[in-house]
Amino acid sequence: MRLFTSLAFAACAILTAAEAPQFNNKGELLFPTGYREWVHMSSGLGMTYGPAAAATLNNPSFDNVYVNPTAWKAFKETGTWPEGTIFALEIRYSSSHGSINKAGFFQSDVAAVEAAVKDTKRFPRGWAYFGFSGGLRPFRTSTAALGANAGCNACHEANGAVENTFSQFYPEALEIAEKKGVLKASFHMPGAEASPARLMHSVSGLSDAEIIKVLDAAKAADSDAGALRESTLNQIGYVFMQSGNVPSGLAVLAWTAQSYPSSANAADSLAEAYETAGKRDLALASAQRALTLLSTDTKIAEDRRSAVKKSADERIKRLGSKP
Repeated sequence: MRLFTSLAFAACAILTAAEAPQFNNKGELLFPTGYREWVHMSSGLGMTYGPAAAATLNNPSFDNVYVNPTAWKAFKETGTWPEGTIFALEIRYSSSHGSINKAGFFQSDVAAVEAAVKDTKRFPRGWAYFGFSGGLRPFRTSTAALGANAGCNACHEANGAVENTFSQFYPEALEIAEKKGVLKASFHMPGAEASPARLMHSVSGLSDAEIIKVLDAAKAADSDAGALRESTLNQIGYVFMQSGNVPSGLAVLAWTAQSYPSSANAADSLAEAYETAGKRDLALASAQRALTLLSTDTKIAEDRRSAVKKSADERIKRLGSKP
C-alpha cells in the first residue's frame, strides 16, 4: 500500500464535519467523498517502494494526495498534524496515447482510493491505513483499517520523514517540517542532486573549486539524478552566464563536459563559455573537440548536430583558426 505523509502530535484544530473522518457503528471508515475539494499535496508518477518497481515503467500510475484543509492549516502553523487528519490517496491509471499527445503520460481513470487517518485514541499506533478499492473493482463505501501486521505500518514507521509519514514526497510539507525542526533524526535531507533548483542554489556564490566539490558530491550521492543530466547542467551553466556570473557558468559547463566526454553539445557549450570568459585558446580547442565528437556522438539529435557544427565552425573562424 503506497501512502502518504504527515506529521506529529496534535494541534488544536477544529475539523468541520465535512472534513473529519467519519466512522460507522462497525468502526469502519466511510469513503471520504469530498476529498477532491481538499488541499492537493503532491502527485507522483510510477512510484513504488518494493520489488514491483520495474513493472511500472511501461504503465506507470499517478498518485494524487489530498489532505483535509483544516489539518493542513494547522500543520503550516505548528509543524504537526492534528487529531482527525485524513489523507486521501487517489491512484489513477496513466495513458500516453490520446488527443494531441505525442510523448509522456497523462492521467485517466481512477484505479484505487486509499486513506490514512490520525487518531491516537482509536488506533494504538496513532495512524491507520484504509483501502477503498476502485478501478477494476467496485469502490467500497466503508472499510476497516488494515491490520497491525500490514506492511504499510512498518514501512511508514521506518521510512517516514516525520513521525510515520512520507513528508519527503510533499515539497511544501518537507520545507515546513525542516524549518520547524520536526524531521526524524534518521531521515536524510535531500542534497544538491535532488532538483535543478536545489543544485543551482547550492553552488551559487561559491568559488570554482567549491562548485566542483558540490557537483562531485552530488554525483557520488546519485549519479542518475535528473539534476545532473547534461541538458539540466547546460541550462544551469547558461543561466549563470546570462546573469553575468561567467566564472560559475564556466565551472559548471567545464564539469559537464568532463562528465559527458562523448557529447559534442557539451564541448560546444564549453567553447562558448571559454570565449565569453576571454579564454581564446581554450575556446578554440573545445570548439575543435566539438567538431571531432560530432562524427561519433550517436545520442545527439540531427537538428542539434547541425546547430553544433554551425556554431563550432563559426567560432573557429571567428577566433582565427581553420576548421
